[in-house]
Amino acid sequence: KVEGTRTTHTVPAGEIGNDRAISSTFERWVSPELQATIRSISKDPQMGETTFSLSAISREEPSKSLFQIPAGYKIEEGSQPVMFRRELKQ
Repeated sequence: KVEGTRTTHTVPAGEIGNDRAISSTFERWVSPELQATIRSISKDPQMGETTFSLSAISREEPSKSLFQIPAGYKIEEGSQPVMFRRELKQ
C-alpha cells in the first residue's frame, strides 16, 4: 500500500515577465511500511519531466554472501597520514 501527495505551484502571468501562468507539479507515492518513496514525478516547463520508480522490490532476506568478506581480501599496514598544522603568529 502507498500514500500519495501532489503539489502544484503556479506563477501567475506577468509575475516574472511571463506572458502566461507557469505551473509545476510534484507527485510522490510513499510506502509507510517500507519507509520508501515508490514513485515520484516532477513536471516543470522550465526543467522538463523527471520520473523515479522503485521496482522489483523483494521482501525476502538478502543473501548472506552479500555480507561476507571477499576471498583474497587483506588489510595491509601502511604509513600513517601526515597531519599539517599551521601555527598562528602572535
